[in-house]
Amino acid sequence: FDVLNPDEVLQGEHPRFRERGPYVYNAHKKKLNVTFQETEEDLMISYLDFEYYTFNREKTPADLDPQTDVLTIADPLLQTYERALRVPNPLITMITSKAIVKGCIEKFNRTIFRAYTVDDLLFGFAPDDFEKCTLFPLPFPGLLGNNTEDAVRQAGATYNRTIYSGRDDKEKMWTYKSFGNDEYINKYAAPMKVGGTAGDSFPLFLSDTQKRQGLDTWAPQAKRVMGSQISGISQLNPAGSQLKRRDLNSTRGLSTQRGSPAQPRDLNVSISATGSQRDLNSTHQLSVGSQRSTHQLNAGTPAGS
Repeated sequence: FDVLNPDEVLQGEHPRFRERGPYVYNAHKKKLNVTFQETEEDLMISYLDFEYYTFNREKTPADLDPQTDVLTIADPLLQTYERALRVPNPLITMITSKAIVKGCIEKFNRTIFRAYTVDDLLFGFAPDDFEKCTLFPLPFPGLLGNNTEDAVRQAGATYNRTIYSGRDDKEKMWTYKSFGNDEYINKYAAPMKVGGTAGDSFPLFLSDTQKRQGLDTWAPQAKRVMGSQISGISQLNPAGSQLKRRDLNSTRGLSTQRGSPAQPRDLNVSISATGSQRDLNSTHQLSVGSQRSTHQLNAGTPAGS
């Protein structure tokens, strides 16, 4: 959404928005460094994902260009500060104190709103001001990590994925055993057990229990399992095939060892009738369609979709 009246908003008026899009990209995925390992549980498969995106000019309206179209949004630095204040942690509270944030804003002559191209918003930009306002040297990867291993890099690391082949247990076919060599992810108040599938393959034979529970996928950006249930047939048909809509709930598959699970946060994702699926994070609401081995990402949707 593009803020049309940023100056008026600063004077106390209500913001006016214009919905932009869709900007359509083809996502291409390759599996690298594929290895096989015999274990007592199953034949395990380990690999790295390599992903890159290409702009689909034919599927995108002619008057849209992600490299030149500029959107005005709330300053990412201020958004980061606002989100950090929700974390009940004394260290976070100290680092994000109003005095520090106010000093950064004044030093770099920032305003509440900033303008970026669509391409920058999707694939990241050089956040110099972020780095100057942190007490620790932290990397800031691109949101979609175009042309990188795993397409999700954090703290300079790539994540090796290990899945069950399903040879000895068909119900576990293509589901995660570990992510980055870890079976539990300590990114939340309670450990998150790795599980679900990568989203591009699912078990061939589902039990009645699995059918009732729905499909689980591992969202690498969020570092959590997302459970899904079919909620209806979507009319959106970007790839020429009928799409089934599933609702994702981030509290599925927690399997925590201590503490309470995080509050649920629902997302929407379109899944093609052939079963091909893409994991989404809460940063971008993208509509996804299957086109053989290539997925289409719609960054933004027309009003009413």
